[in-house]
Amino acid sequence: MESASNILIALDAGHGGSDNGASAGSRREKDDNLRLALETIPQLKVQGFQVICTRTNDAFVPLADRAKLANEKDADLFISLHRAYFPTSSDEAYGVAGFIHATASL
Repeated sequence: MESASNILIALDAGHGGSDNGASAGSRREKDDNLRLALETIPQLKVQGFQVICTRTNDAFVPLADRAKLANEKDADLFISLHRAYFPTSSDEAYGVAGFIHATASL
């Protein structure tokens, strides 16, 4: 198994700037995603991982630029943080969603 110090994680705080993402009341997805990313970075570093972040402030970063950064830095893992919002009171909308690119090597 590869050492954590040899693994570079690209952490993407989804949305940002003029792109609010989902919103509920006064909460905006872009703010939640950034807050989670900024809290996650030191936790990953404590575990020994190398970490880059696509944004560390409320800036709009085009999707292509997010991927370009990760590819240019040769990241081993790209994690894009998002918060889905379902405006119903249904018990059917809950949990975690994960998407893995079809060409990813696991």
